[in-house]
Amino acid sequence: MRPSYCVPLLPRIPDADAFRAVRAADIYRPALAEIARRHRLAGEPRRYAGGSLPVFAIGEEHVVKLFPPLFRRNRDNERDALCFLEDELPVATPALRAADDVDGWPYLVMGQLPGRRMDEVWPQLARADQVRLAGELGELIAALHALPVADAAPAFAQIVWDAFIAERRATCAAHQASRGADPVWLARIPDFLASLDLSDARESVFLHTEVMPDHILIGGDGHLSGLVDFEPSMIGAREYEFAAVGLFFARGDRELLRAALVPGGHQPDDGLSLRLCGYALLHRYSHLAWYLERHPPAPGTTTFESLALEWFAL
Repeated sequence: MRPSYCVPLLPRIPDADAFRAVRAADIYRPALAEIARRHRLAGEPRRYAGGSLPVFAIGEEHVVKLFPPLFRRNRDNERDALCFLEDELPVATPALRAADDVDGWPYLVMGQLPGRRMDEVWPQLARADQVRLAGELGELIAALHALPVADAAPAFAQIVWDAFIAERRATCAAHQASRGADPVWLARIPDFLASLDLSDARESVFLHTEVMPDHILIGGDGHLSGLVDFEPSMIGAREYEFAAVGLFFARGDRELLRAALVPGGHQPDDGLSLRLCGYALLHRYSHLAWYLERHPPAPGTTTFESLALEWFAL
């Protein structure tokens, strides 16, 4: 243990703005050295590109993920998710090695998974392989949603689904305005959400909530091999899962989205497209301005109803 008079290895982070100011900075090496010493991790740290939190590969066997103090609940959520999912899915999930704190920053030590990120290999894949992988992804999501959530850690019960959706509905327009959404589209949000019946959750399931190419690994045999980043996972309605799948994986490709939906028994129709668009707006990390930039509407598209049929084509 380090003496109490030692210089802090990580800065004090009072709020989210303070974290954003240092998130990408090269300030984490002393803390990583301390974590490696504690847990006997061998190898040089290598930072993974992108992501909202600092994540590092340590050698060829381990991954360290750091959370600023105000994100402690996120660390606890991912810790509990990894324990719940161990050996439960048709692909690998990171093995939890340790969960601790350094200078008040929570962290996880996880096993490193083999394979390459889907977004790295996708452009080189033949169309037939892309469609096959969409089906494999649907089977993986169906397996995830079939897990007995009654066995999940109590931390996942902290979100009451109906209350969560009600709160997201009430604050959606204000949230999107704070993220720079076009006022013309902001004005359309209340009526669109009011038109959607999202009350039929039927059954609560375990949700990853951000199933996208950044978090999916493909093995050397060309099949799905791993799923990572369970920090935002929760229990809720299964259709919520496919907001991210549609926006970041299928990206308006009807065949890919249908292939991912069918293994879970979803009925691919226009009503589902509308609900998925609603969940995209209500998602905890929704960013309408960025979605519109990434997926510009076709000329003449002026309603969320028509936008839904583009973004979530079925």
